[in-house]
Amino acid sequence: MNQRILAVLVAFGAASAFVLAQAAKPDAPAGASKAAVAMAADSIAGKILYSGPPPVLKHHSANSEPDCEKKRPDGIMSQEVALNSDHTLQNVLVYVKEGLPNKQYPTPSAIVKVDQNGCMFIPHVIAVMVNQPVQFMDSDVASHNVHAMPGVNRDWNVAQDRGSSEITKFPKFEIGIPVRCNIHRWMQMYINVLSNPYYAVTGKDGTFVIKGLPPGEYTIEAWQEKFGRQTMKVKTGSRANITFKG
Repeated sequence: MNQRILAVLVAFGAASAFVLAQAAKPDAPAGASKAAVAMAADSIAGKILYSGPPPVLKHHSANSEPDCEKKRPDGIMSQEVALNSDHTLQNVLVYVKEGLPNKQYPTPSAIVKVDQNGCMFIPHVIAVMVNQPVQFMDSDVASHNVHAMPGVNRDWNVAQDRGSSEITKFPKFEIGIPVRCNIHRWMQMYINVLSNPYYAVTGKDGTFVIKGLPPGEYTIEAWQEKFGRQTMKVKTGSRANITFKG
C-alpha cells in the first residue's frame, strides 16, 4: 500500500477514536468548572434563595453628611435584604449547629475588620468565633458612634472620629447581634459569634462553602436578618440549598 495513503488512514482512525471517547463522557453543566462538579468530601456548599414578592426597602439620603453624600450621591439603600437577580441572597450566615464533637475550639487571633465608609458599615454581616477580636474603623470625615446591642453578650458603645479604630470581643455564642450608629440611624450591621469554626456568610453570588469538616451528617442553620432561621440536615460532600419564603 502506498505509504502516503497508509498514513492518512492511520490518522483518520486515531481521530475517530478520540471523537468516540469524547462522546462517551457525561456532559458537565454548561459553564461548570471541574471544581464546581466535584464536591470536596470535607465540605458542605450551597446557595441561599428567596421565594416571594420583591421586598420593599427603605432609601436614605446622605445629604446630612457632605463627605458621605459625595461617596454615595444616589443615597443609601437599606441592606436588610440583598437579593440578586437569580433569587439568591447575600449576607446570610450559614453555620454547623449540630453534629460536631462536644469540644472547645481554639479562638483565631486574626482580627475581623468593619469599616465605616460613606456612612455605611462594610461588611454588613460578619461571623467570628467567641473572643475573636473585631475592629471598627472610621474612614469617613464624619464622626460615628458604634453601638452593639447584644442580648447575651455585654453592650458595647463607643464614639469614633475620622481615622480612629476600636477593638472589641464577644465571649459568648450569639446570633444576629445588631450594631447601629447612634448618629446616623440608617447605619446598621450584624455580628454573629460562633463556638465552632464551621461557618460562612453568603457572598455577592449568594453561595457559601463550609470546609474542613470531619465526614458525617450535620445540621446546618441559615440566619437572615429579616427572614429569620432555617435548618437542614446534610452530609459532607453534599450541596445544600435553602430557600427563605417572603
